[in-house]
Amino acid sequence: MKTYFIKLKSGLSSKLNAEDEKSLRLKINSGHYGILPVRGQVRELITTENVAEIVEVEDQGIKK
Repeated sequence: MKTYFIKLKSGLSSKLNAEDEKSLRLKINSGHYGILPVRGQVRELITTENVAEIVEVEDQGIKK
């Protein structure tokens, strides 16, 4: 299982777990709410249209 850092065009971000990038894209297309900032007051639906960047997070840091 890999962890991916998803950054949206609105500036919000989230971490999602998936087996690979293909299953991550399937999760994004399924209508996943994953944006929970500090206090969890704002949620935004993750779609392929509003994703700005996907970064795979490694154990030691962030892989670009």
